[in-house]
Amino acid sequence: MSENLFEKFAAPPAWRIDISSMRKGIDNYHVDVKLSKRFLSDMKVLITELLRRETDPKGYRGDAGKAFSPMCKSYQDMMTVLIHRVKTDLTQEEVAFLQFAPLRYILEAVTTALNQLINETKKEATDLRNQGSMHVLKVQHRLSWLSKHYNGIIYRVKKQIFDYLHRTEFRQLRLLREQYLTESVIDFQEFLSNSILLNRDLNSARFLIEHYINWGGELDASEFPNINNEVEILMQKMLPELDTRNLQQELEIGEDQLEVYDDLRVLRAIKYFLGPAENQREQVFEEFCWLDSPTMLKELFDFESLLDELPDIKQTHGSKAARAYRKQVRKLEKNLKRFGALLKKKKYLTRFVASYETRKIWSEKFNQELDPRVLNQYLAGECAIKRLQDQSHGGRELSNDELSLLKESGKQINLLVRKNLDDQLQRILIDIARFRLHLKYTRFAHRIFNRMNVLTVKEDIELSRQARTLYQLPCADEIEDDEAKIVHHTVMKADVRGSTVVTEMLEKHNLNPASYFSLHFFNPINEIIPVYGGNKVFIEGDAIILSFLEHEHSPQQWFSVARACGLARSMLRIIHEGNKHARQSELPLLELGIGICFSEEAPRYLFDGEQPIMISSAIGLADRLSSCSWKLREKMQSGIFNVEVLNYADDERDKGEKGQQKIRYNVNGILLENTAFDKLQKEVKLRKITAGFDGKKETLYYGVYTDLVGSRHDIVIREGRVGIWQNDSIISAGANAEPYYEVVTNGKVVSMLREKLKT
Repeated sequence: MSENLFEKFAAPPAWRIDISSMRKGIDNYHVDVKLSKRFLSDMKVLITELLRRETDPKGYRGDAGKAFSPMCKSYQDMMTVLIHRVKTDLTQEEVAFLQFAPLRYILEAVTTALNQLINETKKEATDLRNQGSMHVLKVQHRLSWLSKHYNGIIYRVKKQIFDYLHRTEFRQLRLLREQYLTESVIDFQEFLSNSILLNRDLNSARFLIEHYINWGGELDASEFPNINNEVEILMQKMLPELDTRNLQQELEIGEDQLEVYDDLRVLRAIKYFLGPAENQREQVFEEFCWLDSPTMLKELFDFESLLDELPDIKQTHGSKAARAYRKQVRKLEKNLKRFGALLKKKKYLTRFVASYETRKIWSEKFNQELDPRVLNQYLAGECAIKRLQDQSHGGRELSNDELSLLKESGKQINLLVRKNLDDQLQRILIDIARFRLHLKYTRFAHRIFNRMNVLTVKEDIELSRQARTLYQLPCADEIEDDEAKIVHHTVMKADVRGSTVVTEMLEKHNLNPASYFSLHFFNPINEIIPVYGGNKVFIEGDAIILSFLEHEHSPQQWFSVARACGLARSMLRIIHEGNKHARQSELPLLELGIGICFSEEAPRYLFDGEQPIMISSAIGLADRLSSCSWKLREKMQSGIFNVEVLNYADDERDKGEKGQQKIRYNVNGILLENTAFDKLQKEVKLRKITAGFDGKKETLYYGVYTDLVGSRHDIVIREGRVGIWQNDSIISAGANAEPYYEVVTNGKVVSMLREKLKT
């Protein structure tokens, strides 16, 4: 822990995307993108449903949940496929760019759909007028209502959609991004919570009170730039240790140096807050400072938590450092008071505190029937109760209970200003930071949007496809079959031991071996093979060989090693259940030894008639990993773990079977080839942990993967060290010996790690 309080409050990392390597589309400027047909269809249905809910004069509510669910599933599917393409044809930076394409489409599609509804209503009014119908007045009134509430309708529809996208990102895609987009600092989930991106009117009192603060000012001129400028000057003067950057950059540039496109006309709208948008060409970036970080501000002005660190600083760095640290905290406290004095001087303080009270009572107590701007002004003491009840200002007559409520709210605001001011000042600073941050997020996003075209016209799509400039974002089921080329594969070999003895005993008792093995072994295994994506290569009484294939354009399914490990564990559970029955029937027990290997290449096939025969070097290697030396069976027995690997001593290498340099113990165990473990680390985010078992330290790896039907499973790998086999004795391995990897099947170990990593 550093004695310099300000060291940990460095500027957040800049967001950058380099698109110089991306293919330019049919207009030679934008990047052409085609979204999933299923996603587009689901989104169209959802937008239509939400617009009907927002605009239907009869108060139609419907069941939006039925429309949200398909959209979220297709969005998740499309983004999952996109993220996994970092394994194949896209860089992380290209994925970071393309992930904005669905958002651009949504923002444009909602506006287009509402405009279409308005045009249809205008046509209806024209037709009724030509017919001389009295219903024209009703339709004209509806047109007037749509025009008045245009921005609010668009915002609420977009907000509902983005809230569901945010939820999908958090629940289904967050861990996937963390695993595969390691080079990107763009927090996409956080970005989706940006309300400014969704709103056309950044000075709407309702919008500001719901999400930030009512900054004040005229209807078309927010006070925020003035407020922000005063805060920047104060922070630059009082906290020179921190790099406080001006939000609005004074750029003296000509029109030819501005962004070429402003497709959604947003850069123009936020120019009032941020200044002109310089053309960043093919290096899109946005820089941040500490004043753009709500998280940093919350930590920086949490004086109680800062002072809690004093004992540790004193113990680590000494009393002098602790005194210096305390002085820095006092400086921050003084700075917060200066900020409060500034807001009082500029007559912002009471209005800002009243803004929070307005948010609390406007919907809950007044059912959004009053003008929130006027309500905020009244609570701040800036207007009389008469104006609040003036119908021309969006007011209405208030009941005695409502008047009493307003009186109590006024007292509460005055109490907060007098007695709990620090908490309110911290809250205001955080909201200033959020507004700054979201303005920058919005500028960054629209610079990205202005460099892409989301193509929906069939002719444009075909033209871009023929020119090989089209970036397609399909769902998994939309990938064409002719693109299903195998590129990698995993092989699992299970060595089944004891089947011959069991068969002989069953026949001796006039029992049917075929039905016994089908019921207790083959049938249960056949049921679970498809769940893990396995393919039968060879199944006989004493051996099972399965393959797990990875196809070129389905990287979202590249979990062949993890799924092979999962199937192997399930097979061992089936064996254990079958052995329970065998004990009751006084039959010999079955035993498995399983080996798993991965190949970076596609397998080759020969054909016996129409029957394919897989040819792969991984089969032979998996066969060796599944074996168990009779010599080691005499020396060892299974315990918590079931696998051991040894090298023959240098002078005994000629004793290895079939020229093998290693001797293995594998009794009801799963041995993972080292290359397969490397692949597993790419498939699953593995957490390394050291734990003691039977007085010995073991290195374990814990992760979670999904099977082919989407169910989640634990996986635990033990990293062992290859020992020495010399003179029929085991010599323990050194710490730097070659590693080997065992898939842990002990349920207690798996549960222990799961619980340990939760804490």
